[in-house]
Amino acid sequence: MRGTVLTLIAARNVVISLHDGPLAFLQELRTREEGGSTVGVLSAESFVASLLDWQLSTFFHGVAEFELAVERLEIQILEEKGNACLPELRRLRRWASRLRRMLAPHRIVYSALARPDFLPDAPGEASRHFEQLDHRFERAMDMVENARELVLGSFALFSTQTALQTTNFMRTLTFVTVITGSLATLVGVLGMNFDASFFATNDFGFWMAVAGLACVTVVATVLARWRRWF
Repeated sequence: MRGTVLTLIAARNVVISLHDGPLAFLQELRTREEGGSTVGVLSAESFVASLLDWQLSTFFHGVAEFELAVERLEIQILEEKGNACLPELRRLRRWASRLRRMLAPHRIVYSALARPDFLPDAPGEASRHFEQLDHRFERAMDMVENARELVLGSFALFSTQTALQTTNFMRTLTFVTVITGSLATLVGVLGMNFDASFFATNDFGFWMAVAGLACVTVVATVLARWRRWF
């Protein structure tokens, strides 16, 4: 998200806007008002308040897009896509910080506009508009702060999901280690140097031992899957 500096100069019945490059909300305003409107009946102060309110609306739209991106990311995290989520987490973190850096410095401007001593001779309607504008700014600031909390929540979800995946992996690794150790124990017993009749069975005995080891592995695997050990 990139921002454009907007400067407003207001005098009696005159409002001048200065900006480097087009502003989408001003273009939308012009398009909407081409068919005729009542904007012209506003005082310069009230029109400035309206322009600033429309400018704040861009932050509300930006936060809405941000929230949709967070929802898509969390769905991706829950689908266990792992490290593929890290670049998107970084991008959303920068996005939230950018929103706050763009909006926070305006606090002093909006609070000054709402003070009674800013325009003591202005009509009561204009003062009311500036007060409402200050309240709307605070709402926008709260939403931007909440956007940062959403990123932290997504990171916590990612960390939890990663921990669960690690736990599942370690559980599987532990099971494989136990099975391998059990088979090694059985093979060690079969390799003991005793003159037992079993060791005189030649090839048949060898394949019986292999089949027994395979059966132990299969039974243990089926039992582990049934108990949901991995």
